[in-house]
Order: sequence, then structure tokens, then C-alpha cells
Amino acid sequence: EVPLEFEDVAHFSRVIWENLLAEYEHVISEGPRGPALKAMPASDGKLNLVNDGGTAGDDASLVHHLLQIGNQGNLHLVVGQTGGERDPNTGDKTPTLISLKPKIQGFQGQIRSFGYVGAFLAELAALWELNDRASKGEAASPVLKAVLAPSSEVAGHWHPAPPPTEDFVRGDQTKAPKANESQKAAVCALKYALEKIQGPPGTGKSTTIYHVITQRVPRGERVLVTCSRNVAIESIAQKLEACDADMLVVGAPGRIGSTARKHLLESKVDSHPSVRAEAAKSLMGRDSPSATEMAKTVRGPLMEKCQI
Repeated sequence: EVPLEFEDVAHFSRVIWENLLAEYEHVISEGPRGPALKAMPASDGKLNLVNDGGTAGDDASLVHHLLQIGNQGNLHLVVGQTGGERDPNTGDKTPTLISLKPKIQGFQGQIRSFGYVGAFLAELAALWELNDRASKGEAASPVLKAVLAPSSEVAGHWHPAPPPTEDFVRGDQTKAPKANESQKAAVCALKYALEKIQGPPGTGKSTTIYHVITQRVPRGERVLVTCSRNVAIESIAQKLEACDADMLVVGAPGRIGSTARKHLLESKVDSHPSVRAEAAKSLMGRDSPSATEMAKTVRGPLMEKCQI
């Protein structure tokens, strides 16, 4: 049971931890899902994924998937995946190797997956960081204060609201979504550190997010937009392209839409003029050593440049 208010950060972390543990136990109780994975033991406790034809497996990442391996039902977390690239000349794929924690020393039986558990790991890491900061005496952020005590009115850091008569369009006038009266009212009403805007599908929540960012976020601040569904990522990415700001999308390339895919870090790196110039100098193209080194050089600045 989650209380309406929390005593402090430690209380909040303990309650959320217990709920995460209950959710994790529910996932385990439901058992593995999907067909069995085919793999062969590899060196250093890794597994080589294969398909029925004996070649390297699918390109889909299994990182942070929880696997049940062997007749004993031992659980292993996938902590890394390499290989699976296709040779442009022969069409053959390199072996797909997955690293496990704990490492495996050989097995008999099937390999089944409980699915992606990366969200559990991310939330646990966030709880640990919150506790660590609190133990060092760091003051809670306005948002965290509002989460701990939702009934309290914790002031937010917002840019002044525009007049309701404004057209609410900033950035590219031809691409920017128009705000209706209810969206304008919601954007202008933002006041506290923690706010909630609710609406059923199709009511323009992604349009509202666009106008919250362009109208109320203080100039120069960075914005993190999170979505629980890939279709929502694509919808918001399409609208945010009209912003006069650099956008970075984090997601699985094969699962997000074409607009969002353009803003992945690797897409930005590959299209960077310096990387393309180095790639053009070699028959190996983007895989040439000089292009690879240039990619490492531009990756950090590209991330720092992004505001959304």
C-alpha cells in the first residue's frame, strides 16, 4: 500500500522498493514467456545465440533480459551483447554473443526468457541514488519534495505564462502544432513543481507537451520527456521537430518510428559532417578506423548540445 504522503526519502524508497519487489515476484510467478532461445556455450561464460539454421541469431537486443537457463531453472541477467553484424559482401552474420551475470559454466536444457527487466534495474538505481544523496545531507529537489508531500504547494520553476490571446507557436511556424483553448489553459495554469495534465487518447497530450516545452520551460534549461509506449515517442518526436532546439532520442532502433530514429545518438553521429568526411576517404566507409575514431570524438559534444 502506497501512502498519500511520505515521512522522508528513506520512507519513500522503502515503500517503492517493496512495490518493485512485489511486481518482480509477480513476473517470476508468471513464468518465462515466448519460445525457447537456442544457444551454444561460448568462452568466458558467454552464450552464442543461434537459430534453426545454425547461424547467428536475431539482431534484437537481449540486454537486461532475465533468462532461465538449464534444467535447474537458474536465473541469469543479460548484461551485454555483441556481434550479429551482417557482412556486406557475403551476407553472413557474425556470431551474436551475450554476456551473463552470473556467468554460465555449461548447461543442459532450455533457455527461456522472462522478458525485459531493465526498468526494475533503472528504478532501483534511482532509489539508491536518492538514498545516497539524502544520507549526504543534500536537499531534495522541488519535484521530490512535491512527490513526498503531494498536498503541499511546492512552487515550480516556470517561464511566465504567455497571454491567452497568443497563437502559442514558437519555432517552425509550418510544423508547430496549434493549441486549442483547453490546451492553452492547461499550459498557462502550470504553477507547481509537480503537475498533472490528464486526457484520454486523441485529446492532444503530445501537442500540450510541445507547448509546455516551448512556452513554459525557462530558456536554456534541458528537458527530459519520457514515454511508456514507442508510438508516443514517435508522436512527440514529430511535434518537437518544430522546436528550435536539438533533440536526442533514446530507444531501440527497430521499435521506434522513423522520425524518432533520426534523433538517436548513433544516427546523429553517422550523419555528422566530420564522420561522413572520414568515411568518404576509405573503401571501408563508416567502418574505417578514422571514421570510428571521429565518431568517438563527436559523440560527447552531440550529447551535450541536445536540449530535449
